[in-house]
Amino acid sequence: MANPCRAEPAGGSAERRVRPGGWGGTGRDVPGGTLAELFGVQAARVPGAVAVACGDVVLSYAGLGERAGRLARYLAVLG
Repeated sequence: MANPCRAEPAGGSAERRVRPGGWGGTGRDVPGGTLAELFGVQAARVPGAVAVACGDVVLSYAGLGERAGRLARYLAVLG
């Protein structure tokens, strides 16, 4: 059975450089920052772009960020 979940490419060459080793070994510098910071930059740049899809559920960067924030607040309440 195939996995219905997939991650959409986020930002062209800049996104590819974030991944370990990059694609094609371009030798370019990797953008600085944490994954959360890089996600925030991408979400601000293209909030309506597809960030992740699984089956019938498709989330934009804005939607995924909102859900992540909601989960973070819930976990903070739990301590």
